[in-house]
Amino acid sequence: MELDKVLEQEAMMWFQRACENWVKFGERNTSYFHQLTKIRHRSNRVESLKDENGEWVNDKHQLAVMVFYFYSKLYLQNGTPAI
Repeated sequence: MELDKVLEQEAMMWFQRACENWVKFGERNTSYFHQLTKIRHRSNRVESLKDENGEWVNDKHQLAVMVFYFYSKLYLQNGTPAI
């Protein structure tokens, strides 16, 4: 029983310390992680693809059409789903 009480007090101490650190440093971490998210968002895009002729396509509309037809051919073979 005494050990359980000590362990519970220790857990409460660590919880309070974590809350205290969040109050002190939370906003700094938020801006840091926001910057990381913005960087990842910028690098997480498809800017260009090679078409069937080996030419690079940069136009967003053409890229969307290429992706649509690629996956249409991939998942629909002979008019039936390939899944």
